[in-house]
Amino acid sequence: MIAATGVRDLIAPAWIRPGKIFFALSNPEPEISARHTLEAGATFATDGDILPGILDPATPAAIAHAVSETARADP
Repeated sequence: MIAATGVRDLIAPAWIRPGKIFFALSNPEPEISARHTLEAGATFATDGDILPGILDPATPAAIAHAVSETARADP
């Protein structure tokens, strides 16, 4: 799952399913912390902390859009 909503704590740990992969990219406060996601059973999780100094704040939305467009392009 990729989240780039800009809404802090939007995703509750109870909503996480084991084995999922999460990118909560809002920065500085993600939709759910990587720690909470992993504690809830996700296989991999990261948050907006990966972005500072590398990408500007608009990038999470651009990533989400690119993934969405790629998913639509697949048959």
